[in-house]
Amino acid sequence: MKLLPRSVLLGSLLTCNSVVAGGDGIAPPALTASLDENSNRVELVSVGPDGNTTRSDHELTRTVLDGVCTGHVDGGNYLFAFGDNGYLSQWQLGEDGRSLQLVRAIPGSLDVEACLVVNDYLYILEEDIALWRYPAHPEAHAERVMVERFEPHGSLPQGAESLALVDAKLSVEGALVPVSERLPEWQPRLPVVAATGQTAPVYHTGDAADDPAIWLNRTSPQDSLILGADKRHGLRIYALSGEETAAIAAGRINNIDLRPVSGQGDLQAIAAGSNRSSRSISLFAINADRSVQWLRDAEIDTGLEDPYGLCMGTNDKGPTVIVNDKDGRFQVWQLSLRGASIASSLLREFTVADQPEGCVYDEKSGLLYYGIEDQGIHSLDLAAPAGQGERLVASVDNSPLVADVEGMDIVRGKRGDYLLVSSQGNHSYALLDLEPPHTFRGAFRIGPNRESGIDGASETDGLAVHTGNFGEPYTRGLLVVQDGHKVAPEQNQNFKLVPLGDVLDTLGLE
Repeated sequence: MKLLPRSVLLGSLLTCNSVVAGGDGIAPPALTASLDENSNRVELVSVGPDGNTTRSDHELTRTVLDGVCTGHVDGGNYLFAFGDNGYLSQWQLGEDGRSLQLVRAIPGSLDVEACLVVNDYLYILEEDIALWRYPAHPEAHAERVMVERFEPHGSLPQGAESLALVDAKLSVEGALVPVSERLPEWQPRLPVVAATGQTAPVYHTGDAADDPAIWLNRTSPQDSLILGADKRHGLRIYALSGEETAAIAAGRINNIDLRPVSGQGDLQAIAAGSNRSSRSISLFAINADRSVQWLRDAEIDTGLEDPYGLCMGTNDKGPTVIVNDKDGRFQVWQLSLRGASIASSLLREFTVADQPEGCVYDEKSGLLYYGIEDQGIHSLDLAAPAGQGERLVASVDNSPLVADVEGMDIVRGKRGDYLLVSSQGNHSYALLDLEPPHTFRGAFRIGPNRESGIDGASETDGLAVHTGNFGEPYTRGLLVVQDGHKVAPEQNQNFKLVPLGDVLDTLGLE
């Protein structure tokens, strides 16, 4: 029997190590933590890849702490601390091996006696109540699962205060409980690309940020803009630095897209958003001075009950807007630029069998790609007769796509063109060949940039890609994704910026 004590009380010093179950034993910890209960301070001892040891001392909170534990999760080292009145928090260790950044507060457990991180799960022993399990990944929601209850309703002995790992099982003072065999939602392991920038959080709490669009300022790339849909406000405009430069209270804009225009004086691009407040398509002008103007007089009354997904295209007559409804209806609108005004006309309307949302139009092939959240990706030839030209591109079968399928865009690469899709169910992004048979080319996650203090991205709704040169670090293109769960620190949703070149290099596509 191999027993690793979870905590050893040395006078007033409580120490703990990070553990991993399985294999031939327990991997040596890269991080240990000690709580001095007299000073309410935590001492960290981290061991780097070179074997060098770094020590640091921290006051995490004025709340009286009762214990700490550490864990290695998805490439990072983390400290968990618990204390009075249900205090439970997760902290991220910096690249320097000594700095700590608060990632998230974890609610739900009072009177915690001990904690333990095993195989990407955080186990919490709540006094005389139960042993609980949380996902330990910093981007995961703090949803707990009861593992075992105390006597007389379960097998845990009353008054137990220690939690340890014994031969790949959890031991609560001798009562053995199996370690979860269910993989966390962050499994299997995928390559990670770090975000290099992020926008300011949206003003509203909850599910507010949704879909981005990217405008490349060709005369001054560093002055390009990111447009972000705010489902509780309208449109938010950001500089590449992430600073919000303007906001337009246009209503509940759900999806946003844009297309550049030429020969229209100061007008550089037209953006369109699906407006669920007015059941319309809202149009916006992007001007040479980087101002964004809501074209109220050009609002398109769709007649749809709930305009939802939206994407744009361009034909020989100008920009087009494709919008869908939750009931499966699609509309294709032609925009005609007439001096300072824009006219619109309905080109086509059709219906698909299930609820769509995200879409992207490929001008090269004339194909519309759209997602059915719990099914997968479909394509439709917009030039085909009604009822024809539709086919399944990729199904949601947990490899690589996990429902829901959300945002999508096209990547124009040197070796070919790819469809980039948000696989919301496992917090990842998949690339497939745009040409049939749509071969899967790889998947990745967007992880934290610990050096810059930027968290990763998860639960992504919308995304946008542009292959232009925006200057460093986006000389080979820019990927912008909505971050549905902002942590480190916990804030309202925002958008993350990722160098497209890093994505292609990581997947071996350039």
